[in-house]
Amino acid sequence: MKHLLSSLLCLLLIASCKDKQTNSGAEKKVTSVAIAPDNPSVAVGRNIRLTATATPADASQAVTWTSSDTAKATINATTGTATGIAIGTVTITAVADGSGVAGTTALTVRNRSADASVSAIALGGENFIVSVPSDGAAVVLANAPRSIASHLKAIKVNITAAANASVKIGAAVFVNGNTIDFTSPVTFTVTAEDGTTAKNYTLGITPYAAASNPYGIYTVKHLVDVANALDKNFLLKNNIDLPDANAAGAAAAGIKDYASAGWLPLDSLTGTFDGGNFSINNFYVRRETVKAGLFAALGRGGVIKNLGVNGVSGTAAAGSNNNDKQYTGMLAGYSSGTIEKCHATGNVSSSSVAGGLVGYNHKGAVSHSHAAGNVASFSSYAGGLAGRNSGAISNSYATGTVSSSSSSASDVTFAGGLAGYNSGAISDSYATGAASSHSSSSNSAAGGLTGVSVRGGISNSYATGTVSSSSSGARSNSTAGGLAGINVLGHISNSYATGAVSSSSSNFSFAGGLAGHSSGAISNSYATGTAFSISVASSYAGGLAGYNSNGNIRNSYSAGSVK
Repeated sequence: MKHLLSSLLCLLLIASCKDKQTNSGAEKKVTSVAIAPDNPSVAVGRNIRLTATATPADASQAVTWTSSDTAKATINATTGTATGIAIGTVTITAVADGSGVAGTTALTVRNRSADASVSAIALGGENFIVSVPSDGAAVVLANAPRSIASHLKAIKVNITAAANASVKIGAAVFVNGNTIDFTSPVTFTVTAEDGTTAKNYTLGITPYAAASNPYGIYTVKHLVDVANALDKNFLLKNNIDLPDANAAGAAAAGIKDYASAGWLPLDSLTGTFDGGNFSINNFYVRRETVKAGLFAALGRGGVIKNLGVNGVSGTAAAGSNNNDKQYTGMLAGYSSGTIEKCHATGNVSSSSVAGGLVGYNHKGAVSHSHAAGNVASFSSYAGGLAGRNSGAISNSYATGTVSSSSSSASDVTFAGGLAGYNSGAISDSYATGAASSHSSSSNSAAGGLTGVSVRGGISNSYATGTVSSSSSGARSNSTAGGLAGINVLGHISNSYATGAVSSSSSNFSFAGGLAGHSSGAISNSYATGTAFSISVASSYAGGLAGYNSNGNIRNSYSAGSVK
């Protein structure tokens, strides 16, 4: 009897397990059916594919389709493809197989559309948007980006046309993503869904021409792309806001180290960059390199004009180089070309030569330009507009505070409101910022317009900022001048300074209302600021020149006090 009971219990357990296995393998019951797309419509004689989704997701997705009025629309029971027969509205039903659960939607059958419009045309891999021509008219894209204008024979095109419209070029069917030859204008014929209404849209692209049709710059990527054609001409077509210096900004700019180092300077432009009176904003660069700025260098024959560069708050442009000279400017680190009608706003620093607009203007020309930002050098020359100038600066000005400092015995420090060191020509220009220079081991000089001018010319120019220079080395000298700290065999004419001047040194100290120390010529000029000089060894101060070493001064005067 016990064996019989045990056998019965085993049979019951086996049956229970089989029943559980059967239940666990059963399909889930359908609870609802949804039809897509929402609010479907189809033209008479056209097809639309509907889809049904059963819930839950692991339930059977098989459905059977029906139409409430086959005189208006039919539907394939299996595929869900509906065909418009006559204008009106029908109810489309999808019934889940085996459960009877159904979903419905209202399908509108309409006349075939007569819309042959185009809402957008995009070119190239970047999908550069161009203006859409009117029907029967043409749009010609001038100043196309280099990425487009340099590939006129094969440009990818995407056209956003009216729904269910077809597009052809001549007799050839056009499909979005096709590459088209734009060496001559191209006409796209868009035929509406009704098969009879058609419109023609003609698009042309003007080929690149250095003088009459330079490459256009519209985006950050276009600006970065200048690096690939620095001997060509470019025209900025709108303001550009550079991305923030973070990971997202690096991706947007396409510069790998943008998050940490900011902009990658363009080096070296020998073509022409016309800013079109637009600006590049949110500029930031911090790099260990010889030349830093929007452009690392502007080469001979190169031109930058009609451009503004506006930096981030704090230090916008910073360059360093432990092994050699370093040149940093907001616009260019180094220039042997022409800079015309440009301006920069932003603080600048360099381990060597720093300028508010250009680090070193090496036999180049700067005209009708200005800079507003504080400038600092930590071993050499600092200038509100140019750290160093051996070219020509005319009709230009700077308004920022300028400083140069060093603790190395091998580094002289020069600071000037406009140029730190000048061996070129400065005319019809001015500076209003304070200029200061300090060295703990070597010579120091500061000037309201230029720290030092060696065989340079200064004419029709002025400075209004306060000037100070100091040197604490036992054998180092300090020189400060309201216009020029030191004038070495140069010429100052028709110029003036109004700022207070002070100089202090452990050795020789020179302070002058116009020039701290001069061995050149001064004519038709004046100074009104106070001049103060102090030294443990020898101190010199003068209302016009602190010390005139065989220089020639005529038709000039001073009105400030001397201490």
